[in-house]
Amino acid sequence: MDNHSNHKQAGEFVHQMSVQRRHKAMRFYLIALGFVVAVLLIIVLFKPLSLGFLLGLVGGVSAYYFWKKGEYWMRRSDQALVGAKAEREVEVILQLLTGKNWKIEYNLRLKRGGDADVVLCSPQGNWYVIDVKSHKGIIIREKNYLKRVKGRQVYDFNEGNLLTKVRGQAAEVAKLKQAQWVTPILCFTQAKVKISKNYINGIYIVEKTDLIRILEKLG
Repeated sequence: MDNHSNHKQAGEFVHQMSVQRRHKAMRFYLIALGFVVAVLLIIVLFKPLSLGFLLGLVGGVSAYYFWKKGEYWMRRSDQALVGAKAEREVEVILQLLTGKNWKIEYNLRLKRGGDADVVLCSPQGNWYVIDVKSHKGIIIREKNYLKRVKGRQVYDFNEGNLLTKVRGQAAEVAKLKQAQWVTPILCFTQAKVKISKNYINGIYIVEKTDLIRILEKLG
């Protein structure tokens, strides 16, 4: 692994995902538009009102269904773009380490699907995997789970147990890199982290402003 990366840009995988989702959304929008046109033709062409109404109703419901599907995938596309931006922010921060003999790799494909956002190897030979998160709010711990506080409400993460996922990434990276141990790190680019010592059961949970400090401290 070169000192800087595997020539992949940070956020590349997520950006590609965003484009795919946007294309899917546009296909659903076009299908919905087709049903709208069909409904208009039915109104014009069909004289028997009962038959025209029935076909128009079916067409209208179908148009609504596909339009909502399009909106869903457009939201998912926008979410992926936010994630890609967060990964690029972390890439800029980590440039401070490239001149200090840290080896950094972005978007490492994993055998179980998906990718590891950032994989690092320190000058001392210690390995790290960083899962970048763009959520807002305050990150807290409840037992062995992370929760997100916004206002007076406490929310679960839609992605499931973030700690379990990043721990799984670390185990897979260890196999791929033949490393004895890979330290998992969750890095939040927009949220505040309110967790004692930024540490839970072998996993570091940090804000982006603390990322360099934690990495250099661990070495």
